[in-house]
Amino acid sequence: MLLDVFGDSIIDIQHFASTAIREMSAKPIIDIMIIVEDININLITDSYTPYLIHYNTRLKTCVMIELN
Repeated sequence: MLLDVFGDSIIDIQHFASTAIREMSAKPIIDIMIIVEDININLITDSYTPYLIHYNTRLKTCVMIELN
């Protein structure tokens, strides 16, 4: 699903937060960070519903997508 949206622009994917630590209790949400060469906000918003997107206009590199 993520490859369909980001395709070849993915540089790296990192799994972080409590679900990344073995034997640590965690909520049933997996936190991942996707590093991409270019962010196409329109493609992302068209691909995920419902969603919340936070876009840092100063850095132009940060997007958080929360799928419900």
